[in-house]
Amino acid sequence: SKIKELLNLNCPTVTGKTLGENIADAKIKDAEW
Repeated sequence: SKIKELLNLNCPTVTGKTLGENIADAKIKDAEW
């Protein structure tokens, strides 16, 4: 999706996983983004 191009997916989060790992299974609700 386009939003992934705007994010640093290698950024660590408080969960101990990277941002990319946290959103890997996310579903797109608004396809216009």
